[in-house]
Formats: sequence, structure tokens, C-alpha cells
Amino acid sequence: MTTYFLDQGNRILLPHSELQVRSEGTGGRVRISVERTDRSETWAARVHQGHIVVSDIESPSTVTAFPSDGAAVFRDGTAVTLFLEVDGGASNADSLRVEVVQQDVSGLYRAELARLRPAGNQIEVSVRLPDELGPLARAACSAAHELLGSEQAPRISATDVSLAIDTTASMMPRISDGSIAVLTELVTGVAEAASCDLRSVDILGPTTLPVDVHPIGELAERIEAMLRDMGTGIGLTTLDLLPHNQHHVVLVITDTPPLDRGAGRGLRHLVLTHGTPAPRATGYTPIDPGDLRNLPDADSHEPVLRTVVRGLLAALTTEDKEMER
Repeated sequence: MTTYFLDQGNRILLPHSELQVRSEGTGGRVRISVERTDRSETWAARVHQGHIVVSDIESPSTVTAFPSDGAAVFRDGTAVTLFLEVDGGASNADSLRVEVVQQDVSGLYRAELARLRPAGNQIEVSVRLPDELGPLARAACSAAHELLGSEQAPRISATDVSLAIDTTASMMPRISDGSIAVLTELVTGVAEAASCDLRSVDILGPTTLPVDVHPIGELAERIEAMLRDMGTGIGLTTLDLLPHNQHHVVLVITDTPPLDRGAGRGLRHLVLTHGTPAPRATGYTPIDPGDLRNLPDADSHEPVLRTVVRGLLAALTTEDKEMER
């Protein structure tokens, strides 16, 4: 058997044939699964029962690990090594094995180990590099993992997330007090925990101004600098806010809840306002800017942080009824 080692940030091509998936864990019991990236279907098995056999990778999928010892998140010191094996095919009598270099999964409720994608008559196996989150984003990510591992976890249906920032004149206080930068940090941490890709970031004014998403650890600082330079004005471009597919959610940071339900499925408003705004429509999450100002030094167990993170998790759904729960 020929063995290849695959580390984070790398990829490899395997013959497109029956795939056997197994893992070895240290520090805690682990359950692995192979899921379609759009979360429409899952194959799962406990590690100690052997391996998962996937007959055909017909759509992008992920190999993920979950704690299986009753804990909400993986215990400290838990690490997982993933093994993928395929028959070498007609032109190669040897079977092939890919060993994904051991990953530390401590504190996670769900750990992505590898991505699988059909590529003609081959399967592309890749391991993404973890995002370099800032301290507050890491705290939000940790809090989100704990919440997602609980029995009352919100149902996450989004796989892609976009962030849009309102810059009409009424938003000047929120730009000045740093609320937008703090909320951006929280969104990046929550998206990481929910395994959602942050697809794009736009500043909305008379025109749409895109912001580079990466490096994601510096995203909040870039946004804050751009907002200081451009200021606020009149007019709001909303033409580009429609989600691109049924698993795409657009989060709009604003200070005014939507007037009606016309915004559409997959469009969510994060409303920065003191107190709770009068309900005007579904699809919005009220967030007190005063709470955000106290968060930069928070840890993952801070009650205010957990409350804000819970609201952000609830927004990562394409169904209005999920937000109303």
C-alpha cells in the first residue's frame, strides 16, 4: 500500500473509486462522518466500529469529527488522525492511503478534518488552513462551539456567509464607537465555529465597496479604517444583497430593522440599537452597542458574549421560522 501524508493547506488527487474512511483519536472518544457540503445528507459511523465506506463521491463533501463520550465539545488534549483509502484502480494494483496529519480538536463541537470533491475520474482531497482569528473572534468561536454542542443548538442551514455594512448617516455613532469592528470579529468567530465560509464583505453606500476577506484576522481593522476614511452618507445600495443560493446567508449590519418581509429568504439584519426595537419583520437580530463595547476583553464564558453569539448563530439559517424560535 502506498501512503501519502497530507497537511493543512495541501491537497491530493485519488482515483475515483470506493473510499474507506477511518480515524484514530487520542484524549477522548471520537465519531466521524462524511457529509455533503450542503448538509443535505450524512453518512456516519463510530470509529471503534471500523471505517466508513463511501461508494461514490458525487458532490463536494467534508469529513468531520464529533465527540462521542457525551461531552458537548472535545475534551482538552483530544487529537484526531484521519485515514482515507482507495483501490489503486485498473492501472495500479496497489491500494492508496492518505494520512491527514493529526489535528488538535480540543474545545470543538465539530471538527472538519478534510474536504472531498469529485474531479472527473478522480477525488480531490484537501485540508484547509485554519483561519487566524483575533482574540475576540476566538472567544466567540469557543462560545459558539459550546452552544452548538448543546441540546438546544440552533439549526445551521447556511454554508456561505456574506457581510454587508450600512453606511447611511444614522450609522455614524456605530462607526465612531467601534461597534461595527467588534461585531465583525464576532461574526468571523461564529462563522468559523459553524463551518460557514465567509464569502464576501461589502460596505454599502451609494455604491457597493468590497472589502478583502483575507487575512481574516485583520478584517475588522480593515473595515474600521475604510469606514473612517469614507464616512457616512445618504443612500444604500441593496441590489447585491440577494443570496446566491439556498445555503447562502447575507448578514446586514445596520441600525434599523427591515420594514417588511420583502428582503427575502437568506437576508438577515443585525440591528445595532439600544434596547429592543419594535418588531417590524422577521429576519433580524437586535444587538445592543453598549454590550459590544464591553466585549473586547471577554472570555468565552462571558454571559453577554454568549447571548450575542447565540443570536448570531440563529441568524445563520435560511428559514425565517428558525429565527422566530
